[in-house]
Amino acid sequence: MYYDEELEFLKNNAEFVERTVLTQIQIDELQSNFQHLPIDYINYLIEVGSGDLMKSILKIYPSLCDLSDLGLEEVCGIQNSIKLFGDNYSGDFVGFDLSDKVDEVIEIWHDSNEVYKTGKTFRDYIRAKMLM
Repeated sequence: MYYDEELEFLKNNAEFVERTVLTQIQIDELQSNFQHLPIDYINYLIEVGSGDLMKSILKIYPSLCDLSDLGLEEVCGIQNSIKLFGDNYSGDFVGFDLSDKVDEVIEIWHDSNEVYKTGKTFRDYIRAKMLM
């Protein structure tokens, strides 16, 4: 499996949090609705699942959404190609700019509504949040 090391780390170092792995039907629907999804993101949803990465660190959604799905489209005017996969429980969101076709996580900072390119792939971003 792709995320064996991360799963072992979470098992040994994180408080129990509830996560839900996606079914193949859910994965197929996600991939048909959104083009250019990073494979490490898909593998994460299959192996680790949606829900808390670690308690109050990062919440991974079971599907991608945008700010209008959250009722926040008027707060921050970002591109429609930016789709969110989670948040940090402090008002900041994380996602991908699917127009780039680049596996790079972006953050949207709530205090400035700025889109910040992390320069990290999904897996690298998750590992950094886990302090691995």
